[in-house]
Amino acid sequence: KAMEAAAPMMRELCAGYIAPLVSKGRCDFIGEFALLYPTAAFLNVIGVPVSYTEQFAKWVDMFFSGFGGDPAGAENMGIALAEMRVFWTEQLASRRGQPEQEGDLFSYLLNATFDDEPLDEEVLLDMCTVLTLAGLDTTRAELGYMFHHLALNPEHRKMLFDDPDLSPL
Repeated sequence: KAMEAAAPMMRELCAGYIAPLVSKGRCDFIGEFALLYPTAAFLNVIGVPVSYTEQFAKWVDMFFSGFGGDPAGAENMGIALAEMRVFWTEQLASRRGQPEQEGDLFSYLLNATFDDEPLDEEVLLDMCTVLTLAGLDTTRAELGYMFHHLALNPEHRKMLFDDPDLSPL
């Protein structure tokens, strides 16, 4: 329901990311679109200003650089986690005590209970962090796979161009 309501905003955000790429005639798809656009859409839907898009993209990159076994990557992972937790602590604090906002996942979580008890602060922070990292990295990867497929299969691009109703958007 919240995503349907957000569809016009998402289309507008998407167009804003695509326009400069069209004028260039080329792009680094992952770096210039696949992480930035979904991040901006995610932030907008959860009530965080899209001005944080670049920061969130940086945190996602820093966090996932830690899986390679490189000590510098592991250090960056720790820095990203710590900075995100500070950010989410501040966001949750600013929403605490406020009425639940429809469609605002984090407002919902603040008002949610488990066994008739409010969610613990650490659980809330873990949920915010996991939703951020898993959601944004997964979306970036999926967009990359989809557009890689379309780049290698011009007949599928043509099908979408000829019949836009094939896309659920």
